[in-house]
Amino acid sequence: MSILVKRVKEMLTKAGFKGFIFVQTLFGELDEIETVQDTKPGYGEGSLVVVKAVKK
Repeated sequence: MSILVKRVKEMLTKAGFKGFIFVQTLFGELDEIETVQDTKPGYGEGSLVVVKAVKK
């Protein structure tokens, strides 16, 4: 788990969130992307990560 994702997850957990889902997009050099890219589950490859979590 990347250090930034780990830290965000820790902070959200402390705030009472659970059920984390991570999705990533923007693959490759940002100035070379010319089309809309699909998302992939997880994190670690894309430049943008979105996290969904539910409050307990």
